Amino acid sequence: MAIDAGTTIWSSPAAGVGTTDASAAIAGNVTSTGAKASFLAAQPMDVYEVGAVIGTATAATTYNFEVAVEEKIGGTFSTTTISPSNYALVTGPAATAIPAGSTLKKFVKMRVPKGGVLRFNVLATAPASGTAMLYAIVAPAGAPVIGIQAGSGGLGSQSPPATNEILSTT
Repeated sequence: MAIDAGTTIWSSPAAGVGTTDASAAIAGNVTSTGAKASFLAAQPMDVYEVGAVIGTATAATTYNFEVAVEEKIGGTFSTTTISPSNYALVTGPAATAIPAGSTLKKFVKMRVPKGGVLRFNVLATAPASGTAMLYAIVAPAGAPVIGIQAGSGGLGSQSPPATNEILSTT
């Protein structure tokens, strides 16, 4: 889905999959560990923000997931082989439920090469309940984007920030 000046949102499940807003968020993106979403870059893409929009409240367990770039389809997803600049750990509040309608997010600067994959992986401490849609805000590599880094006080930032947005603690 395009949002501004070539900026696009990759989401999982894909927007419009569910019959209601709530059904578009799935439990597997929160409650089970392992790979949850992979987005293929048909052209080189820059990633500016990654996160999870919570559909139903999570259990009071820390929800965290990692997002990383695999250089090609079928590549190895291992934190030891991924460049630190193409890896992000997104961590929710410690032992706290995240309410429905909240967004757990992290601002990043990653590059996914043509044929590369952006992959989301839920870590071993998955909450026992909750649902989420995973997303990434991306733009064609090297394209000028205005206001995309709003979280760092740039154009488009809110002061004070919206109460339903939770920045990663890592």
